[in-house]
Amino acid sequence: MISARLTYDGGHFSGRYGHKLPALSVSASSDGSLLVSGSADKSIKVWGLDFGDCHKSLHGHGEAVMCVAFVRETHFFFSASKVRNTTCNHHV
Repeated sequence: MISARLTYDGGHFSGRYGHKLPALSVSASSDGSLLVSGSADKSIKVWGLDFGDCHKSLHGHGEAVMCVAFVRETHFFFSASKVRNTTCNHHV
């Protein structure tokens, strides 16, 4: 389950199920509008932080997605899987 907390009041914002296996990495966009998660199920999910809904599901890695990271001030992000030297860049 992905769970996010808003910093202005500390209240629980959203809990969402979406990956079939545990999420191994998450990253938030610098404008605070998107969250991306990478999972052991080899998928990446892009979440909107306004309503907590899943905007996109991406499948392309052959192994678990170990790392996801947004490029600062953009909606581009990179992902890396468990397989050596496997990285992808994405735009949402």
